[in-house]
Amino acid sequence: MGKLGHNRIVGKGLVPKSTDMVTGEIVVNEEDGIPYFKKGDNSVIPIGGGTQEDYTMTIGNINNPLLDLPLNNNLAMKQGSGSVTFTRATTATYVDRYGVVQTAGVDEARFEKDGLLVEGASTNKLLYSGDFTNSAWVKETATAVESAELSPDGVSKAYDISNSSSNNDVVKQAVSASPSLEHVYSFFVKGVAGTIIYINLKRDYDSGNGGEFIETITPITMNGEWQRASGKITLLADNTGVDCRVYSDSASNVFQIWGAQLEQLPFASSYIPTTGVAVTRTVDNCLLDINGNINNIGDSMTIICDVDFDVNGNTPSEFLSYYNNDDNSITFRYYAGKYEVSINGVNTQFITPNQGESRVAMTYGGTITRLYIDGSIIVERSAIVPTRGYASGKKLMIGGLYTTGDNIQPLSGNIKNLRIYDKALTASEIRLA
Repeated sequence: MGKLGHNRIVGKGLVPKSTDMVTGEIVVNEEDGIPYFKKGDNSVIPIGGGTQEDYTMTIGNINNPLLDLPLNNNLAMKQGSGSVTFTRATTATYVDRYGVVQTAGVDEARFEKDGLLVEGASTNKLLYSGDFTNSAWVKETATAVESAELSPDGVSKAYDISNSSSNNDVVKQAVSASPSLEHVYSFFVKGVAGTIIYINLKRDYDSGNGGEFIETITPITMNGEWQRASGKITLLADNTGVDCRVYSDSASNVFQIWGAQLEQLPFASSYIPTTGVAVTRTVDNCLLDINGNINNIGDSMTIICDVDFDVNGNTPSEFLSYYNNDDNSITFRYYAGKYEVSINGVNTQFITPNQGESRVAMTYGGTITRLYIDGSIIVERSAIVPTRGYASGKKLMIGGLYTTGDNIQPLSGNIKNLRIYDKALTASEIRLA
């Protein structure tokens, strides 16, 4: 679109572009009477047909949620009732908006550039994860020395890995692991742009495959900056261990490494530092008071949030939930290859791969449940949902689901810009919200 000519302002608002918010004004072009969204640089976005009154009402609706919880760098509400609480029984790391690895204390929420980080429990099985000179790391003609380069936490030293004779000189550590399950090996690495290092994972002796040691090799191209590299392997029923290796593509190639991790997951979670024993990070729990922040279940409502998460097999990744029992619940999530909302046991689903960083929304009004991704409707279902209140003592869980105690279905990712409305927003309002 080009620039607008003569126009009149009819409201102010925000338009999502991917998951970034664009500030501007709703205007009507006096030449054709068509409404547009006018950004700060005077470029415009068409927003369909409608009258001035329609768009003034639209902006009023989307600017008046029951709950507005940004989750950018704290748990404070812009709008809402009660409080948000956060617990986690251990410390945990995260990558801040500047790319630095930070450590959060017990019961301290972690905020990254994509919002609040919510993860499940995981254990780093590798020992001395930040010290590659330790004897736990076997050097097959390769050498590991403390580097002049600082690690991604900006405090501790990284380690220089160099090869003495060939590109097969390896730094490795063998650990016990669970049979028949997927494991991921990850670490932070930095090298000369264009060079390649290899993540080599070997399962132990496989009696069902002629006694071979099965392996996976994952090449990682260096970009001159710190990056987190990872490789995966699935153990067979008779495998009880993994050999975690790293080597470069050239005998002359020196690279820096720090923060190694092997965990029983299909993706790399936040780094868990270790020394002489394996260390477990416990699950994140983020709870929100119900009263004043959401309608009764079965009444009209809208839930919108920005999410970016990893898929943990068929374990649900919950965006927001309340659960008392199957007939008294709200779950908004990604589960077994589909986006899903369930209200008092009535399910609406859309089968699709995880869309990655996106704005997801659900609405319920009358008898219609709708699901949206990045402002576009993806599915709707007509079903009568019985209206019910909430059980005493229960709360909403952000990025998870709980019945009693801890989060049992963590998001495994980031969530921000959570808003709840006491009405079903229209498709036009969802596009602007």
